Amino acid sequence: MFAPPDCALTYRYYSLHVEGGDAGVLAAADATAKRFADATTGLPAAMQGSDNGYFVIPTFTAATRVAVKRSLDPAVTALNLFGIAAAASTLLVALLIAVRLARRDEDDAQVWFLLGATRAQRRAAIAFRLVVACAGGLVGALLVGWVGSAIGPVASARSVEPAGRMGLSGDIGLVVLGAAAVFMVGASTIAAIGPTKARHRTLRTSVSSTGWSLPNLGSPWLTAGARAAFAGSGARALLAASVAAVVAVVATVVFTTSLNTFVAKPDRFGWPYDVAAMVGFGYGGSDEAAIAATLDRPEVKAWGMAIVDSGSAINGEPTPIVAERDGFGELALPVIDGTAPIGDDELGLGALTADRLGLAPGDKALLVTTFGEREVTVSGLVVLPTIGQYEADRASLGNGALLSERLRVRA
Repeated sequence: MFAPPDCALTYRYYSLHVEGGDAGVLAAADATAKRFADATTGLPAAMQGSDNGYFVIPTFTAATRVAVKRSLDPAVTALNLFGIAAAASTLLVALLIAVRLARRDEDDAQVWFLLGATRAQRRAAIAFRLVVACAGGLVGALLVGWVGSAIGPVASARSVEPAGRMGLSGDIGLVVLGAAAVFMVGASTIAAIGPTKARHRTLRTSVSSTGWSLPNLGSPWLTAGARAAFAGSGARALLAASVAAVVAVVATVVFTTSLNTFVAKPDRFGWPYDVAAMVGFGYGGSDEAAIAATLDRPEVKAWGMAIVDSGSAINGEPTPIVAERDGFGELALPVIDGTAPIGDDELGLGALTADRLGLAPGDKALLVTTFGEREVTVSGLVVLPTIGQYEADRASLGNGALLSERLRVRA
């Protein structure tokens, strides 16, 4: 209860756990709303005539979870992209280093061969030292990761997770350790194969077929350098690692540049306005004539009104809506597929909502709002502004529905 004892406006928060998934949540919200409506009928007529009563302001955990994930997706995607590419290049370089280190043991392996050691014993001796070296590097990497975790969370997670605490996720740590152990043993075994082959030590010159297949590049130095770069498995591993490293940097730069460009243009994420004002916490009570008089000034280029509602549903799925009122349609929202809703039986959907409902432009759907219930046609996919009722689910980037003014009036 967030109000003084003598105040007539009270908020009570209830946390409900229901069965039946999203359908069960919607049914529970509807049942609660009906009970509140019944309670409202017992209030004095003067209060009911002033639109006072008991109202349900629903917030659905599933929608909140999706919104939180969506807010973190850009940063997480960039970090994952860079991490995967950096890991690939690091593993290739590590394999190359293991091969080079194993070659230093070739003379020792020849002595072990002459002393009667089997091939498996010789490989185990070389691989064991490589495994120990890799294990030391892995321990050092975990230590660096643990210390680096104190930098803190990224993006909007900083608002709920304080920085400065060191720690590693157990599940992720086990996956990384397992994958690193498998690679470590495999790489060490592969690196130990070459030096343990029993053969006569003779001087010979060999050039890989890959190297000789390169055309003459005009300059002897350039041709020889290119052939040397591609000759041998070690050189090719180094080239692959270099390519992976360049791809990591370029891909991350392209992604972040695109994201910065997107963020720098608010109309792309459904905000073609300079300012928005919420009247009555989003639950009504606006005086259109007073608003028009207030905004009748030279510096106001255009303005419009809309109704926001969190208690609507499309095909039985809870969906926040933005319903156009006077002038709102002139402040055009971006349309990414199809057309903006204009007709009295058309609505636009956010891309994520359309995907969740399995709908596309041209499909029919059942719309249930506080205005009524009717069949509508999806005219297109639109980008909605992040705006909605106080303490309730709201439309956001890719989420929600846009009702045309003609549909709102007819419904």
